[in-house]
Amino acid sequence: MRHRHKSEYNATIDVPMKKRRWTNDEMLILAELEIKLPSTKGLNINSALAKKFPSRSREAIKLRRQLLEYKTMLQQVREERAAQHLEGSDNTDASSDVNRDTIDSDSTDETEDDHDPNDRPSITLTGTPNNTTSYPNIRVYIQKYIIDGKVQVCNSMRDALLHYINDVFDSDTVSESLNGIHEALDNVQSSKPHKDEKRTIGSKPRSSKSMQKAERYAHHQRLFKKDKSKLASEIVDGVDNSAFKPPMSVAYEHYRKIWTIDTRDAGTYKCHASVRSDILLAPITLEEIALAIENTNNNTALGPDRLPLIDIKRIAKNELWCAYNI
Repeated sequence: MRHRHKSEYNATIDVPMKKRRWTNDEMLILAELEIKLPSTKGLNINSALAKKFPSRSREAIKLRRQLLEYKTMLQQVREERAAQHLEGSDNTDASSDVNRDTIDSDSTDETEDDHDPNDRPSITLTGTPNNTTSYPNIRVYIQKYIIDGKVQVCNSMRDALLHYINDVFDSDTVSESLNGIHEALDNVQSSKPHKDEKRTIGSKPRSSKSMQKAERYAHHQRLFKKDKSKLASEIVDGVDNSAFKPPMSVAYEHYRKIWTIDTRDAGTYKCHASVRSDILLAPITLEEIALAIENTNNNTALGPDRLPLIDIKRIAKNELWCAYNI
């Protein structure tokens, strides 16, 4: 009957076929009823509201109270009621407040000339916590945890650390720390045994063609461990990933002409209150470095220093830790 005789079926049911939309006034009335609602005495809050609001069913009230729009309106009504309550309590003591304000203003006028004009009250910046955490000085941190902790670093990095701690005037500790990273990576790579060094006595030296084939095979092995997609592009599509890369200065100049535009300052910049800016000067810990490496994709592109992530991981707890803090 519901499908073949729709008109007769609709006439037999009492529920209207069209839903009646909620207006803002209805939601406001419902919110005020919910705020003023006393103890439900064992009844469900939706059932209690349905008795107070008979034009809507219990199910309709339940669904409406779950919407974010109604929750926002309910919170606004509560804040307005709380503000009105505070204003009512303040008006009861209005006369005493006026007298107190008059006394305070008189005392201020009498002692205003005695204060130094440079003395200003302390102001708490917006967004700055009252109990700010004090972080150790980076130089003290390096001395305590790296040098006194006897962390094994290469000679170039040790010199950079000492120059940074002692604040040597003529030294560029950032460049020295980068040289220390390269030296550490060279030491790591030189410590690996090479198969070519394990030739037996009396064996013939390998030809250039054999050496190229071995190098190509080793290159494919490295790509298989590091980046399988790049290996597939070389074998299947014939892409040469070992092609000569242009210098960074050439690439920079090329994209500078494409993306650089002339801009002008439209107005003065107003400095706002800083929020936890002290954490920017905190020392960088091993936990932060480990978290950054863990969240870094292994297939990420090389940067200007041409250092792959797999090599960076080997010096993360030593030279990289030192260089970041410098």
